[in-house]
Amino acid sequence: MHIIVFPLIFLFSTFAYTAEKSAITVAKIAIDIKWMTEDYPPYNYLDNGELSGLSVDLLKQIYTDLNVDFNQLHLSLYPWARAYKTLQDNPNTCLFSMTHTKERAEKFNFVGPIIDTRISIIALSSRQFNADPQSLEKLSIGVVKDDIGHQLLIKKGIPKAQFVFLSSGYEMVKMLALGRVDLVAYGENIAKFQFSKAGILPSQYRVVSVLDNSQLGFACNKKVPKIFIEAMQKSLIRIKIKDLQKFTWPKK
Repeated sequence: MHIIVFPLIFLFSTFAYTAEKSAITVAKIAIDIKWMTEDYPPYNYLDNGELSGLSVDLLKQIYTDLNVDFNQLHLSLYPWARAYKTLQDNPNTCLFSMTHTKERAEKFNFVGPIIDTRISIIALSSRQFNADPQSLEKLSIGVVKDDIGHQLLIKKGIPKAQFVFLSSGYEMVKMLALGRVDLVAYGENIAKFQFSKAGILPSQYRVVSVLDNSQLGFACNKKVPKIFIEAMQKSLIRIKIKDLQKFTWPKK
């Protein structure tokens, strides 16, 4: 009997030691990661000088679930084009919230999904445009460089000469309202938030065409250790399951 028990005790001790060592490794990587985000409300944005939003809150929950102090996290807000380039060039970086595409999944490791997203071409209601290629080729389109709207339009063959590069979604909707661009290509939910912030009513703009339906996620440089990516993904699943367990149907 003792011959059987001893190996079992040793085996459980080994598992416990391995799990503890993995947790320490994940925690160290988590603290060292340089996280970047942009002004992309309601998912990530500055509110009275503090980074807020659904994605920021979710990242905090993941770090808490991994037993890592979120206050030790290195988190900076950058313009999207700068953050996207930094993510490609620096091995110890992650960026959110990023729309998942096949092309981006080949460049980065994704953790997600955070939430569904739809990317569309948007115009003022007062201006009637068609979504056919012949109509689009005559129009100026406001985009954020390397944002998903920009990348999807490049994929559709829209030439560079038609793009008006702007620094943020808020600047895009303002330029659209002023008639400085004919169209904008952006995530619908974020555009709605920015239109509201700019005092532009829903009746004053419309979706011309949908470019893609996808999901938002956390994207990390391919050199970020796999053990950290897997730990984050498992943590996200645990959090989502807890949220589902809390869900109750509204009373009629």
